[in-house]
Order: sequence, then structure tokens, then C-alpha cells
Amino acid sequence: MVPVSGNTGVTGGTHADGVIMLSTERMNRARAIRPRERIAIVEADVVLADLQEAVATHGLDFSMSVASRGSCMIGGMLFTNAGGANALRHGSARGMCLGLEAVLPTEEIMDLMSELHMNNAGYDLRHLLIGAEGTLGVIAAGEFKLVPAPAARATAFVGVSRVEDGVTLLNRLQEETRGSVDECELMSASYHDLHDAHYPDRLPPFAGQHPMTILVGIASGASRDAELGADGAKG
Repeated sequence: MVPVSGNTGVTGGTHADGVIMLSTERMNRARAIRPRERIAIVEADVVLADLQEAVATHGLDFSMSVASRGSCMIGGMLFTNAGGANALRHGSARGMCLGLEAVLPTEEIMDLMSELHMNNAGYDLRHLLIGAEGTLGVIAAGEFKLVPAPAARATAFVGVSRVEDGVTLLNRLQEETRGSVDECELMSASYHDLHDAHYPDRLPPFAGQHPMTILVGIASGASRDAELGADGAKG
């Protein structure tokens, strides 16, 4: 039996011969959004973008950045321990999840829900279920921590010669922004070659090609960084 959520993955995790495909599509409710505690409790088939839009009305953010945010679902993110572009700052799905509800192969319902950000009581069974691809049980719902929505964002695309140069740049940005780097993606030249093969009419990001390129984003919660400076730029 293979659980299927949004089915947006490209690794073939939901494809197998001679098995039952178990859809979680009816588990699509947001059970609770608690702005004061900065917690959201949602079922497996809630779409990521829908959750982010719902919490944004409270000035909060669920900080998972993936290209398929408009179609991927919470269950799939937990099944695969999804990372996303801003895992550098906020961690993967495992790091954002406070609690779980799961159905075991024995048909028992395991209630691992917890609103504690620090819970050191016994074995942490939710970490076994997250990333297990449904092999230990079917995740029905999750409880997630939310963060304040950033007041300002800045994004840059940078060309570097070596991976080491990218690490140096990242460390320098972390120091200068006091840990405000929100996203960081490293791409080799082969990535751009493959992209060009599929999208030959795209505009190149640089005049020449670099061995490595880095997409880096900085997010700040300080209201002063949302103000326009003398040069018309924020911060």
C-alpha cells in the first residue's frame, strides 16, 4: 500500500507494481490556526500555498519554499521530509513539525500531536515517520510552527568560480545580515545547460557563463528594512 498526496514528486516515490495506491485527498481540512501560539494544525491534503495564504492574513508565514507550492500537499512534504530553498534558515519539514497524527499498519491511530516547541519526553516517534515515505504508517495530519512574516525581502543571483567561493559568500552574508539569509541554492553550469535545452528562448542571467551560480535571498522582520532609502531601495 502506497500513500499518495499531491503526487508532485519526480523521484517515482508513488509508483510501484502490484500495490494499492492510497489517496489522502479527503483529509484536506485546516483544523486550527492559532496566531497567538504561532501554530497551525492541518490535514495531509492541505495544499502548501493555501496554508501559507491562510496564515499570511495573521501576519505569519509557514516558511517552506518549493516550486510546486501551488499543488504539493502537507502529507507529501512530511512523507519525504521536504527541504525547499529556505531550509538553510528554517530547516526541513521535520524541523517545522511539532506533532503528527498517523495511522499504523495495525489500523491503530497514533496521536503524536504536541504544541511544545521544546519536548524532550522520551522517544521522538514523529521523526521516524517523517521522511519514511509511508513505510511505517500513513500521516493523516501535522502540527506546525509558524514565524512572523518578513517585512522585507531581497534576492540576488551571483556567479562564482568554485563551491568554496559560494560558501565564503554565504558566510559573509550571514555575518553582515546577522543570520538573515533566508534562501540559498547552488546551481552548476550543467543545470543552466539543461534549462537552456528546454527553454532556448530564455534570457541568460549573465553576459557570460559561470561554473557555479547562487540564488540567495535575505528576509528581515525589522520594519525599518521595509522603508525606502534615498536611492529608492528598501533597507
